[in-house]
Amino acid sequence: MGYDLIDNFIAPEAGISSVVADLYLASVEDYLDGPAIHSVLVNFLTKYAVDLGEDEHLIHYMAGWPIALITLYVMENGDYLPVGTQTLL
Repeated sequence: MGYDLIDNFIAPEAGISSVVADLYLASVEDYLDGPAIHSVLVNFLTKYAVDLGEDEHLIHYMAGWPIALITLYVMENGDYLPVGTQTLL
């Protein structure tokens, strides 16, 4: 999930083909700035069905969070599978 954020959200927005990062050190703001950060985080959180609700202000802080912490937040508050890929067993 952390590398999904890097490879499919940050890298394309930053215009780079590949990112090698330590998920415990790298943050979104290491690669992007301004409105791009907000857009990437909203799209990523939406993909994993995270409803921030009253916690929408956290997006501002998530920009500086290590990617691993964002991943843990999604695992706790979202869905492990991207929206649209869930199947019934």
